[in-house]
Amino acid sequence: MRLPVSTASISNAFALLREHKVRSGLTVLGIAVGIWAVVTLLAIGMGARSYIEGQVQILGSDLLVVTPGSSEDPTSFFNPVIMESLTLADAEHFRNRIPDVHRVAAVFQLSGELSVADKRAAGSVVGTEPDYFALRELSVDTGRLLNRADQRSAAPVAVLGAELAQQLFGNQPPLGESIRFRGQPLEVVGVLSQRDDAALGQGEDRNLFVPIRYAQRALAGAHHVEYIMVEPTGRETKDAVARAIDLHLMTRKSRLSNAGKTHTVTDFGEIATLAGRIVDAMTWTLVSIAGVSLVVGGIGVMNVMLASVSERVSEIGIRRAVGANANQIRLQFLSEAAMLTVVGGVVGLCLAFISILLANQLLPWEGSLTVTSVLLVLLFSASIGGFFGYYPARKAANMPPMEALRYD
Repeated sequence: MRLPVSTASISNAFALLREHKVRSGLTVLGIAVGIWAVVTLLAIGMGARSYIEGQVQILGSDLLVVTPGSSEDPTSFFNPVIMESLTLADAEHFRNRIPDVHRVAAVFQLSGELSVADKRAAGSVVGTEPDYFALRELSVDTGRLLNRADQRSAAPVAVLGAELAQQLFGNQPPLGESIRFRGQPLEVVGVLSQRDDAALGQGEDRNLFVPIRYAQRALAGAHHVEYIMVEPTGRETKDAVARAIDLHLMTRKSRLSNAGKTHTVTDFGEIATLAGRIVDAMTWTLVSIAGVSLVVGGIGVMNVMLASVSERVSEIGIRRAVGANANQIRLQFLSEAAMLTVVGGVVGLCLAFISILLANQLLPWEGSLTVTSVLLVLLFSASIGGFFGYYPARKAANMPPMEALRYD
C-alpha cells in the first residue's frame, strides 16, 4: 500500500534526522536557541506589562496627584519655597470648591526608626487624611482606620502596616500599645490587612499612618504637604478636575516662579499607558534582536537541505522515474525542512518554559506561555523551514530526471 505523500515526507524527514544526527542536531539546536530567546523575552515582557498595569491600578489609575515643582521651570525643584508651597488649605479647596471631586488626601511623609520597648524597625511615617485609605484601597485587619476626629484634634494615634506590625509586635496584639518615633509616643488604633505591593516603591505594609496635622506639628514642625491625591467622580470628569486644579494653583502661587507654574498634576492613568508602551517597545526590540538568531538558524536549515539534495540526487532520479512529479519532490524536501524547524521549535519551547520558571523566581512579575502562543511558535517554526527550505526543495524538484539517474 502506498503511503500518502505527506506521511511519506514526514517519514523521510525523521530518517534524515537519524541518518545525519550531528548535522541535523546542530541545525535543530540553532532553531531551538532562536525560539528559546524569542519566547522567553516575549513572555517576560508581556508579564512585565501586565505587572506594571496591575501596580498602577493598585495605586489608582483614576487618580490625579498634585506635586510641587514644574518641568516648565526645572529650577522650581530646587526652590524650597516652591517645594513647600502645597498646603492643607489647597487640599481643602480641592475637596470643597472644585466640582466632580470624590476624594482628596494630602500626604506628608517622614522616615526613621520606630521602636517598641527593645524592638526597633526602620519604616516610613505617613501623615495623611482619612480618605487616603479609600484612595489606596487599604482595609483594616484589626482595630480601626484614622477618622476626621483624629485629623481635627491632631491626635497621636497610628495605624500600622501588616509587615511593620509583625516586626514590632510579633504575635502580640498591638492595639492600644505605644510606638515611639522621634521621641513622640503614638497609640496604635489599627492594623492594616496584608497588601504585598512593594514593587513600585516601599509599599504600604511597612508604613505607619498618623493624622497629617500631627505629623506636621509634633513630628516635623512643618506647614506644607508633599503631595495631594485627588480622585474625580469618574474618568469623564478627570480632565476638567485637572484643569480646575491647575487654575487654582496658578492663580494662587504663580508669583513664586518666574515661569508662572509651580506644580505638576500627574494622571496615573497616563503613567500606566506610557509605562506599557515603553515596556512594549523594549520587549519587541529585544525580541527583534533575538530574532536574528532565527535567521541564522534558518540559514543553517538551508545549508543542511542543500547538502541533502546533493547527496540524494540518485534517489531523486529514481523517484521521478517511478512516477513522482516535481510537486511531490518539492513537498518532500519542504516537509523535511519544516520537520527540522518544528523539532527545533519544540526544544526551544521546552528551554523557554524552564527559563520562564526560573525567571519567575527572580522577578517580581510572572512570565507565562498560553496555548495560543505555543501553537503560534510551532507554526512559526514550520514557516521558517518552509521559507529557508524552499530554495533547496525547488532545486531538487527542477532537477532533470535523466541527469539525476546518471549522477554518480
